[in-house]
Amino acid sequence: MAAAAEIPDEVPPTFRFRPTQRELIEFYLLPRARGQDPFPGVIIEDDAAGSSLPWDLFERHGLGSEDEAYFLARTGEARKPGARQDRGCDGGVGAWKMQSSAEKGLRVGGERILCRRSNLSLHMGKGKSGGSVGWVMHEYTIAAPPCPSPVKICHITFTGHGRKRKRVPDGQEDCAGEHASRRARVEAAAAGGRSSGEM
Repeated sequence: MAAAAEIPDEVPPTFRFRPTQRELIEFYLLPRARGQDPFPGVIIEDDAAGSSLPWDLFERHGLGSEDEAYFLARTGEARKPGARQDRGCDGGVGAWKMQSSAEKGLRVGGERILCRRSNLSLHMGKGKSGGSVGWVMHEYTIAAPPCPSPVKICHITFTGHGRKRKRVPDGQEDCAGEHASRRARVEAAAAGGRSSGEM
């Protein structure tokens, strides 16, 4: 009789987590919503994921230079479909603003699951001086059937889409406590003036 394959405790080096939406829901979100333990080292558990500035969130989990990560967070009360779901960050410094939301049904093991995907973008500033800063969050939740442990998966990524944007906007501090523009200059000087494409 063959032994069952063991799941490693840590993710191997160079591993890239690239699930399809269905895989994310079927193998990660749904089992966690039903109270099962997640696979270790793949999706980071952090209940503040949807209300944190992304560069602070990434830095807090040792992902300071990454532009993409998945987070698992407990959800509060279920919201009515169509309800405004903007979320303030860091005491109102920024806000995740809802761009779109859609529900989709799928079958998992013969059971019909209704899941919701919400697309949000990070906005900083007010009025004409404010706007999107290039960070996007896709939130996945189970809408039906009711689950004992309501959770969401937040896929947060820096796109910089549309124009050249900085990962940490000017005037904002990263977790190291340095203003973004100063940190970029210091890192460039430490690299001896090498361009970002050189090794």
